[in-house]
Amino acid sequence: MCKKFMCILAVLFCMACTSTKDNSNTNSSILKTHLNADPNTSLLIDVRELNELTESGTITHAIHVPLSDITNNGPSWQALTVKLKNLQPNTLTNIGVFCRSGVRAGKAIERIKELGVTPDNLGGFKDLTNAGFSVTQINTQH
Repeated sequence: MCKKFMCILAVLFCMACTSTKDNSNTNSSILKTHLNADPNTSLLIDVRELNELTESGTITHAIHVPLSDITNNGPSWQALTVKLKNLQPNTLTNIGVFCRSGVRAGKAIERIKELGVTPDNLGGFKDLTNAGFSVTQINTQH
């Protein structure tokens, strides 16, 4: 009985390790796709809040649509909705969403899917900078 239990645990452990490895490879290839994409045919959406952007900057060419606007139908969400609804077919080939760690990006993606598009969750800001995306500093002084 104990040997069977240990075998089952070993198999489950191996499956978990394989699954994790595949996810990181997939994420890496998705990041490369977005990194090499033409800014005219791709859209990067930063869903972090403004104070986070002023601290660390954002990815060059990304648009800022904070999750708070997405969940509360705020002005940047309204603008994104209009932009996505008015697109010609096949105009955007890549849409990616990111935040600090990827959690809020996942929540934003669920809402964006309501518009008929399925963006990629690019994870966290550091994932993108580590992959080679350039950073633009945000100036909030007027």
